[in-house]
Amino acid sequence: MASKEGWLEEEDVDDDDDVCLGDDDAWEEEDVPAQPARCLFCREEKPSAEEIFSHCVLHHSFDIHQMSHDWSLDCFGYIKMINYIRAKILKI
Repeated sequence: MASKEGWLEEEDVDDDDDVCLGDDDAWEEEDVPAQPARCLFCREEKPSAEEIFSHCVLHHSFDIHQMSHDWSLDCFGYIKMINYIRAKILKI
C-alpha cells in the first residue's frame, strides 16, 4: 500500500519488475530511426550532430566542443548551454 506522501512502501515493489528496479539486463534497445540535427543559429539540418557541429564552426565560428571544454561543462551544463542559446536565438 502507498504511504500518505505518495511514495511506495517496500512491499509495494514487485520483485519481478526489472524496469522499476533498474536492472540493465531487462533493458531492450529499440531501433529508432535517427532524426536530423538542426543548427542552433540557423535553419540548417544535417543527418548527424557531428555534421552540425562542423557546420557551426565553419559558418558561425562556434565550436561547441571547445566551449564545453573551456567551461568544464558536465552533461547538465551542456544541456543548459544549448537551451540558453536556443532561447536567445528565438528572441532575435
